[in-house]
Amino acid sequence: MKNNRENRIGWGKVCRWAGIWIRLSLFTLFILTEPLVVEAAGQSVTLRLENVSLKEAFKEIKRQLGYRLAYNEQVINTIGNVSVDVVSGNINEVMEQCLRGSDFSYEIENQIIVIYKKQAGADMAAPQKLIKLEGVVVDSKGGVLPGVTVVVKGTTIGVATDIDGKFSLEITETPGISLEFSFVGMNSKEIPVKIENGKVQPLRVVLEEAETELDEVVVTGMFSRKKEGFTGSAVTVKGDELKKISTTSIAKALSTIEPSFRIMENISAGSDPNRLPDMRMRGSSTLPAGGAGDNSLVSLQGEYDTYPNQPLLILDGFEIDVQTMVDLDPDRVQSITMLKDASATAIYGSKASNGVIVIETYTPKPGEINVSYGGNLRLQMPDLSAYNLMDAEEKIQVEALAGLYSPNDLDSQRDYQNRLREVKRGVDTYWLSQPLRTAVQHRHALTLEGGSEALRYKLYLGLNQTPGVMKESRRSTQTAALDLSYRYRKLLMKNSLTVDNSTGDDSPYGSFSEYTRLNPYLRPYGENGEINKIMQTWDMIYLGNSQPYQVANPMYNTTFHSKDRTTSFSIRNLFKLEYTPTDAWRLQADISIQKSTGKDEVFRPAQHTAFAEVVDPTLKGDFKETPSIKGFQLYVCFYSQL
Repeated sequence: MKNNRENRIGWGKVCRWAGIWIRLSLFTLFILTEPLVVEAAGQSVTLRLENVSLKEAFKEIKRQLGYRLAYNEQVINTIGNVSVDVVSGNINEVMEQCLRGSDFSYEIENQIIVIYKKQAGADMAAPQKLIKLEGVVVDSKGGVLPGVTVVVKGTTIGVATDIDGKFSLEITETPGISLEFSFVGMNSKEIPVKIENGKVQPLRVVLEEAETELDEVVVTGMFSRKKEGFTGSAVTVKGDELKKISTTSIAKALSTIEPSFRIMENISAGSDPNRLPDMRMRGSSTLPAGGAGDNSLVSLQGEYDTYPNQPLLILDGFEIDVQTMVDLDPDRVQSITMLKDASATAIYGSKASNGVIVIETYTPKPGEINVSYGGNLRLQMPDLSAYNLMDAEEKIQVEALAGLYSPNDLDSQRDYQNRLREVKRGVDTYWLSQPLRTAVQHRHALTLEGGSEALRYKLYLGLNQTPGVMKESRRSTQTAALDLSYRYRKLLMKNSLTVDNSTGDDSPYGSFSEYTRLNPYLRPYGENGEINKIMQTWDMIYLGNSQPYQVANPMYNTTFHSKDRTTSFSIRNLFKLEYTPTDAWRLQADISIQKSTGKDEVFRPAQHTAFAEVVDPTLKGDFKETPSIKGFQLYVCFYSQL
């Protein structure tokens, strides 16, 4: 019984103190908010400022009283510092002290204080008429942009667009009004305001995405996602960064920027413009071991065009081959994204087991017809500094010390004396320089683009001439592309038609490795300046060889017509249909049609040094033609993104 009584007494005290606390809180809240209500109603203003700029005074008025001020900042800055001392006054007293002794006056309407210059000969100028500016801000795809900052140029008057991308504000009617629009990730834009009969038509402002923000978006070829929302391993490289490193090869530029992307060195091919690079992103795949260049082990090269470890290549959402990437003009590339982990396999399947390289080209820009030209000139010079070969005298001495010439064999000594005699005559041929040259390469591109926000077009014509450092080796590529883009409300249609034609000629001088094996004491030219076919015949019976060994001159094959040419022609059409019913849902359909033809032609006449040891004349000379027709390829993809 006692315990119950004590409990009742305890709960009574708690309730009594709670009531006192609530009443004190309400009283304190009333005391704190009462000055704000009085000020807002304009009944009493207390403001004290000492020797501050007029701009600072206006900021304090806006902060304490909530008034918005419209003025020309450049003109206001010409007024010196002011002092304000108002106790229990009103806003008019504050403004009169701020503008005391100046040529400016003010007008208050709808919580907006308009500052203007007095008319000559009048103490108070009539306030100008207010005009209403309103409109909507959208992106390049037509989606509304909430939160865009809209500011009257040269003033502090501004608003932000609402959730529907709309804005509205009232300002005084003055000539030369311009609105500035800015938003994170978008290029800022300035729009002049046209006033007709005191009214302004509603504005529709389109903001373009800023290219500097590309690294914040991961493009997978099927969808684009914010970098912070993409969980896979991806690296994005902008087109401008690629061109700073290489204006000729996209693959070389990527290997310099991204350590995980490598181009396997091919010593036998060297800088041959007709050889495709072997690119790696995720190591090598062999069965059970080995690589593409190891013939002693089982490799997975098989029927692959180049190597089985090549990453999957995607251009504007569609799969391409290595040759298309090599011939692509770096000036057309807007960004490249490399997908390196299992996220690539989840999107593209087993084909992406070696990684994916997604290439995005520039889209047509709206506006008046714009014609632009781009070109570059390049010099490619052979670098032989890594070769440290013996000269003719050193080579003959090494052969003698190695026991090539037996002192007890007359034939052996005869060969030694003949070669030594050539060395003493000054024969010292530097064979490495014979098939090489300094190549002058050049690329040209002509672009025509334009259109409206609804319909855009772009025509590209490109020529790339790439002679190699091996004499008479070359590759020529011609490209024509037509891009069309049409938008109707929430529907976007894109079509890209590309035609590529390329011709590649290998050098008739043969392989560079042949020249590295030739002895420097051999003469490439005869007494009359003609190119020798057989530079020396060795009857090396003293070394156990029953057949004479002939040393052919690979330069002799340039004295007659031969052919080693590769031609290819491809045409592909990419069509994309995109529908965006809401900002968070996108439906897309992609259709790709491609047709490719080509052939490899190799012709060697009977005089070719490859048939120097062939006795039967009917077996001398050959011609091979290998067609490479891929036919039509159709690719269709439907998907949606939330």
